[in-house]
Amino acid sequence: MENFISKIKNSDLMSNTHRPRFMSKERVIEESIRLHRLCVSKKLNTFGYVYVFVKKNMGKGFGPLFAYDFATLKHKPTFIPLKDRGGMNGSVIGYKNLCDFLNFQPILDEYLINKRHFPSICDGVPLDTLESLFCVYKDDVSKMISEIKKHKSKSYTCNKSLTYGCK
Repeated sequence: MENFISKIKNSDLMSNTHRPRFMSKERVIEESIRLHRLCVSKKLNTFGYVYVFVKKNMGKGFGPLFAYDFATLKHKPTFIPLKDRGGMNGSVIGYKNLCDFLNFQPILDEYLINKRHFPSICDGVPLDTLESLFCVYKDDVSKMISEIKKHKSKSYTCNKSLTYGCK
């Protein structure tokens, strides 16, 4: 459990952009521990199962970004969720802007983007990295493409500063 708490404290769950302004970090840790125990007891062993379960069972005041960040603590992401009820978050806006720039037809399922629906430039880049790049550079597609290419390069080291939230 200590290892999981350490992961929580060093994750996007604690960032001011991912945590509701009125919510304390202690409350985020408490809710994360509660959900972690439930996930373990239900033997949820994929990103999708954890994401859907947390989204349905998280406490009041927590949103879909919390569910995504929590699920990434336990498993590598297999999709990028749209904002609640089919609205768009920064990552989806960035994905659509990249597709428009590349004349690639974006494909959005009702509530998520699957990696198989990405332009070929994204091949080989981890999904959690793409999610951050789509979000951070949603309004600067040229910079986004440059960063994607860097992440495809074997000599590139991860830029930890990209793990912050979007508006």
